[in-house]
Amino acid sequence: MDSETLKNFLVVAGGLGLAMGLDGLINTSGSPLCFRPCSPPLLDTMSLIWKRGQLFTPAVQGFLDLLLQNFGKTE
Repeated sequence: MDSETLKNFLVVAGGLGLAMGLDGLINTSGSPLCFRPCSPPLLDTMSLIWKRGQLFTPAVQGFLDLLLQNFGKTE
């Protein structure tokens, strides 16, 4: 857990506020914290960017191909 996540955890666990985050980002078992979905759901677009003409290692190219296969390509 990074320091910012830990700070947020301590503030929320101490009853001083609330935080928004991705479900399952931290293990809340055995703690007073829980994740609740937003209603209506919050949706956003995520993008991958890289330098035009970039040469990738075979592992990176395979990962990119897998992402494009599963999530599509938009430009």
